[in-house]
Amino acid sequence: MKLSILFVAVLTIITSGIGGIPSWRRACPDGFWGESCTQPCVNCEENKCDKFFGSCTCKLEWAQPECTTCSDGLWGEYCTLKCGYCEKYQCDKDTGDCSCQTGYVPPKCKVCAIGYWGQFCKKCGHCKGSSCDKTTGSCQCETGWAGQRCTGCADGYWGQSCKRCGDCKGSSCNKQTGHCTSCADGFWGQSCSNKCVNCKGSKCDGGTGRCTCKSGWAPPKCTVCANGYWGQSCKKCGNCKGSSCDKKIGSCQCETGWAGQTCTVCADGYWGQSCKRCGHCKGSSCNKQNGRCTSCADGFWDQSCSSKCGNCTGSKCDKGTGSCTCNSGWAPPKCTAPIATTPTTTPGNGSTVGPTTPDGKPPSFWIIIAIVVFCILSLLVSLCVYMALRRKKQKDEENPETPYMIMENENKKNKMNKHKKHGKHGKHHASKHHKKSKPHKKSKPHKQNKNKKPKKHQKTKKSKSKPTGKSHKSKKQ
Repeated sequence: MKLSILFVAVLTIITSGIGGIPSWRRACPDGFWGESCTQPCVNCEENKCDKFFGSCTCKLEWAQPECTTCSDGLWGEYCTLKCGYCEKYQCDKDTGDCSCQTGYVPPKCKVCAIGYWGQFCKKCGHCKGSSCDKTTGSCQCETGWAGQRCTGCADGYWGQSCKRCGDCKGSSCNKQTGHCTSCADGFWGQSCSNKCVNCKGSKCDGGTGRCTCKSGWAPPKCTVCANGYWGQSCKKCGNCKGSSCDKKIGSCQCETGWAGQTCTVCADGYWGQSCKRCGHCKGSSCNKQNGRCTSCADGFWDQSCSSKCGNCTGSKCDKGTGSCTCNSGWAPPKCTAPIATTPTTTPGNGSTVGPTTPDGKPPSFWIIIAIVVFCILSLLVSLCVYMALRRKKQKDEENPETPYMIMENENKKNKMNKHKKHGKHGKHHASKHHKKSKPHKKSKPHKQNKNKKPKKHQKTKKSKSKPTGKSHKSKKQ
């Protein structure tokens, strides 16, 4: 093969040196090539090719260098058919089949697959069933999407994937950011997606989440337990000293009467919901539910050994009933009341002894004492009354002109003025009246004057100095 090529090359040089291009090569018409110019130029532009080798510039539909195969994207006998939407734009040159781009149906890849629409088989929007009209792309939208082709967010949804807005008032938010204008009750944050936790009334500040906490939770956001509470649900600490416990496990140092890691059960010797101390049981232990003792210590009785024996011999009594042998002077069965004695005859002399009180004295003794005390009190009251009356009497004697007597004097003056106006007749009438009223002077009661007889000149003096007495007597007549 190499020798033949070399021979042709030498022959070409010799012939070119003798007379230029050989005549057979110069003589081939357009469209043919070869030694005898019988081979046609195939699929060449302007139907021209190299006369010796047959190479040329291929037509558009054909591939270099031989122009015998279709260009990329074309197929068929004459390479006039376009490949469909194939990967890398290549298809089988004979059949046109290929591996399709997304959205097209094989084998020719010229028809839109389900879920795609339009000239270029674009993907359908967010349609129910992922199917849409292949011409317009319209469909029934999935939840959260809106528009003819379901490519935009519906009200109450936001973002590229149309997520639901947070709990905004009115359920609407910014479709780009998801921020709410204001949050519904119980939620907070820009998108109102944070829940108000453990708040009273489930309400908190829409911007910060702060609120008034429920019992057991600590402000400002009520997400941790307050002092005195523990656990995920912030339960109240048990009966701990200082009312504080470990916030994770609730352990603490218990108050008196309580036991357990969280101080919620009764210690030995205590019982009931409030862990009261057991009664006077033997061994100081009782039933932790009902407080009953197995047996009581000496001096106590009943189921919980909390009742004290009465005045029993040796301070011992029946543990079930409290009855016992009483000390002297106390009545059975429980020896809690003194014996009520009746008069008895003393052996030997026949004298009687009356009933006695618990202190050993007869009842008559206390009756006599009561009578004596009553008499003394009565005497003191009488003395106080007497002294008060005597004092009042002295004051009346020292100040005889009482308001009543002053009124009488004023009335007398008025009468005297009237007599002056009426003249002598009035004077005569006044003198007559004076004479008539004179004998009644002796009828005035004075306890002081019973023993002493006043002198005559004293009488006249008194009558002049005390006209009010006369007028008072005349009024009485």
